[in-house]
Amino acid sequence: MIQRWSQYFAACITALVLAAPASAAVITFDNLAGANEAPFTSPYVEGGYTVTPGAGWLTGQIYGNAIPSIFSGPFYGMAGPREITVTGGTFTFDAVDLSSNVAAGTTYNFVGSLLGSTVFDLSGTLGSTGFSTILSSSAAVIDSLTIIMTPAAGVTSYNIDNIVVNAASVAVPAPVTLSLLGLGLVGLAAARRKRAA
Repeated sequence: MIQRWSQYFAACITALVLAAPASAAVITFDNLAGANEAPFTSPYVEGGYTVTPGAGWLTGQIYGNAIPSIFSGPFYGMAGPREITVTGGTFTFDAVDLSSNVAAGTTYNFVGSLLGSTVFDLSGTLGSTGFSTILSSSAAVIDSLTIIMTPAAGVTSYNIDNIVVNAASVAVPAPVTLSLLGLGLVGLAAARRKRAA
């Protein structure tokens, strides 16, 4: 009897697993249209994900990791922080290629949200010029990723390329599943009490 309740309990716990990674996608910006320095103002869709730019982003058709990329910066009249947002179902954020041009010191901030609530907020500083691959330290499931770039003194521009995300499913336990789990726990406790007596 206890073995049967234990198996039932294990099955209920398995049903409550919240996230399971599925397939990876890399947003490479390879399908960007327009000449170099053309405004990047419309949402861009690649691999089932949508990149929505804030104000002040341009199309980089002569520089990327590999070409093309998107960029912004003081040299182009865009001082201060600039952001983009990635959406497309639920996913995890793995990595992105960022570039700080002419001088090091551009800061980045990654904000991941799920259902409107912040799940992670990670930041750092690019320590060299040219592209660096920045790995995410969070495996949390999100439905929105905002990347914010802020140039340091002397930085002329900064680029974003190769955003790596992984589709992930989020299973919200149904009330019936929670009820069955509760019954399983009650049954397990009753069986233990009976065995102890």
